Amino acid sequence: MSYLRVNDINIHYERCGTGEPILFIHGSGACWKMWEPQISAFSLNYQMIMVDIRGHGKTDRHFPQGKYSIPLIVEDIKGFILALGLERVHIAGVSQGAVIAQMAAIRYPSLVDKLILADSYSEIPNVFWGALLKFGTVALRCLPIALTKRMILSAYHDQPYTRRILDKSFTIDRRTLAALKSAQFPDHTSQLAGIQAETLVIAGGDNRVGPESESGKIIYQQIPKARLAVIHDAFDPVTVMKKDIFNQMTINFLQEKALPHYPEVTYYTK
Repeated sequence: MSYLRVNDINIHYERCGTGEPILFIHGSGACWKMWEPQISAFSLNYQMIMVDIRGHGKTDRHFPQGKYSIPLIVEDIKGFILALGLERVHIAGVSQGAVIAQMAAIRYPSLVDKLILADSYSEIPNVFWGALLKFGTVALRCLPIALTKRMILSAYHDQPYTRRILDKSFTIDRRTLAALKSAQFPDHTSQLAGIQAETLVIAGGDNRVGPESESGKIIYQQIPKARLAVIHDAFDPVTVMKKDIFNQMTINFLQEKALPHYPEVTYYTK
């Protein structure tokens, strides 16, 4: 268990393995434990740095004026990388963690080597999901945190391994969840063309928890050096649900090898 003091908060992180550094950024509501399915595969050849972002896990939960801010978390990530004494890292993010990774690559391109974006988004892709998001935001802000957690996990009733990992990763409290759900939804598609890093976009094709494949295609189309992989029978988080596919695909990408063939995966390249 390690901590660094960055931007007036204590940031918790776990580190294992040796080699090129990869910063792993978890999704909203979770913590570094969301990346446990990656440890055995990546720690053999890479230095894994798994951070708890502001408001999550064992990192301090302070937000100025109580307002959840992705731009502020991006500044935390920049300061965190520099505080580690690193000049450049690969970044892997899932869900909101991948949004933070996108924004870090846009704002601080010199810090980012390669970029892996799983189950991510850069805008609300259509009117239906926009309306559903607004309804869900109001509902979740009114519910007890334990009930919210049960509702989220119910989407994984047929995925016991994924459910177990998410259950142990869920660390957010009610106040932070309310602030998170009140925050402005990301809308930075027009800035994606500024990402210089080679990027692998990975999205689930099962849209039961969100329009992942549609969002992934938007990101892929805008980032100049991007490739897209759609895993048709999976949804957020594909990093857990399809961990073996995600792990091998990402390692091949980092090592500049051909992406492996899987019958359930469709690749898009430019």
